[in-house]
Amino acid sequence: MCLRSLPPSLGYLTNLLTLCLDECVLRDASVIGELKRLEVLSFRRSMIEELPREIAHLTGLKLLDLSDCDKLKVIPANVISRLSLLEELYMLESFGQWELQGLNSSNNASLAELKNLSRLTALEIDVPDVKMLPKDLFSNKLERYDIVIGKKRIRFNEYLSSRRLRIRLNTDIHLDHGVDLLLKKAEVLYLDNVKGIKSILYDMDRKGFQRLKHLDIENSDDIQYIINSTVQVPSLNVFPILESLSLNNLVSLEKICYGRLTTGPFTKLRILKVGRCNRLKSLFSFSMVRNLSQLQEMTVEYCQNMEEIVIDQSGVGEDNIEVAEFSQLRSLTLGALPALKSFCLKVKESASDDGGSNEIVLEDDVHNPRPLFEKMDLKYLFTTSFVKSLLRLKTLWITDCGFMERIVLTEEFAEEERLDKIIFSDLENLTLRSLSNLTSFCDGHFIEFCSLIDLQIDDCPVFKTFVSNRLSQSLFDEKVSFPNLEELSVKSIGCQDLKYLFTTSFVKSLLRLKRLMERIVLTEEFAEEERLNKIIFSDLENLTLFNLPNLTSFCDRLSGSLFDEKVHGKDSSHRRIRRRRETE
Repeated sequence: MCLRSLPPSLGYLTNLLTLCLDECVLRDASVIGELKRLEVLSFRRSMIEELPREIAHLTGLKLLDLSDCDKLKVIPANVISRLSLLEELYMLESFGQWELQGLNSSNNASLAELKNLSRLTALEIDVPDVKMLPKDLFSNKLERYDIVIGKKRIRFNEYLSSRRLRIRLNTDIHLDHGVDLLLKKAEVLYLDNVKGIKSILYDMDRKGFQRLKHLDIENSDDIQYIINSTVQVPSLNVFPILESLSLNNLVSLEKICYGRLTTGPFTKLRILKVGRCNRLKSLFSFSMVRNLSQLQEMTVEYCQNMEEIVIDQSGVGEDNIEVAEFSQLRSLTLGALPALKSFCLKVKESASDDGGSNEIVLEDDVHNPRPLFEKMDLKYLFTTSFVKSLLRLKTLWITDCGFMERIVLTEEFAEEERLDKIIFSDLENLTLRSLSNLTSFCDGHFIEFCSLIDLQIDDCPVFKTFVSNRLSQSLFDEKVSFPNLEELSVKSIGCQDLKYLFTTSFVKSLLRLKRLMERIVLTEEFAEEERLNKIIFSDLENLTLFNLPNLTSFCDRLSGSLFDEKVHGKDSSHRRIRRRRETE
């Protein structure tokens, strides 16, 4: 609604308690000053350039909402300070021209005026420059707040909370403006480009962030640790209710937790995201993993020196061996980790004959030590025993991991402990992309994906077969089952030895397949060995065959109907797919 000025008759509503002028275009709202009994006034998302000076007469006002008034440039000095009964002030994405302290020729309000609002319990404001903050501005009376200190390049509204603090500075952060009080009570904390902080715990809050639920840190060059217990061992749990932790582009970060803790951190952590932290070589110690029983989502990307996700360097004896379990993990994304060697390894000191190097071994859950690698380049992600702890995993993305040859390593067990089948019971989405040395998913075992809906294999140039078998000539055979698979995409695996995509026995497990995309260089034929009267893809809706110069048919030695729907190519480089009847 566009109004040059509010009608003078509005001033006759002397008993009016609430006035909302949201999403309006206003040039003159001075008549509002006559509404002496007004308690709630909102200009939310309105185009207003100057707050009327007459608002200072509204001494009974309890709530003032100027949120998203991005054209607001002028708030006359000493207007806000006269609203002595104000309890709630909302100004995010709005006025930011606060007058700097010490300037006498001021036409705009200063943040020092907020000190006169003794009843203020809710505050949302932007403070573009930390120099605008007077000392001891914020008090314990604030029950709800959303405060942005620094220039606005911080993600907004990812986590809704009643107490949120977002700081983006190019200078050292000072905690003498009452900011320390906000930190102790904050539920959501964003830190972007802060200087002079080496350890989040102790440098910013020595009490362990008892109320913090979400912590997001990025673009900060000085941070080396999230927790540094070598400075002071905390008496309380640290980060006891933290639910999400995001660390991005922290170029000096060496460890999440440095030193030993008598109490466990991160016991409520559900989401962990780590990216572009190039000095990190591992995420957790074995002892920390015990606290991560609630972890549901883990993403680790673009960390150039990440070698292991979990590492144990305790050197304890076998009697004290523990198992790393992520029983609630539902989504795991690992991408652009060129140095990744293993998901989990245990380092035990083992003196050699010459008193020299240590041996690096994996400790599995049956206490069976096994060498992990020969030349310091691990080539798998999980062991078969570790897979059993991933019962809730729903999404698995693995991309740009140059060392990886297999996803699951087959272990040697005693006869009575031998696994007949590997089962991913809840996994729904699996993506393998840009894995230059990946040859197969696993070796030898039967493997079942009970809930898998979407399988993507892309740019894996030496990928030969899903389950490694020296006799197999097909990508998928009877050793793997996808009973609920709906979409399958295989692109650029470029294996010259591969002749078949499926065996006929495997096709029987694809009853729900709706979309098939395939691009295998030098592939010759589909289907092999078994004679059936009919092969049926009952739900298949889309089939794309691309760049197959040697393809002669979809399936040999079959009779009967192949598809219910038409199948066609997209351009002249495609071959039309047709059923070929036997002439024998």
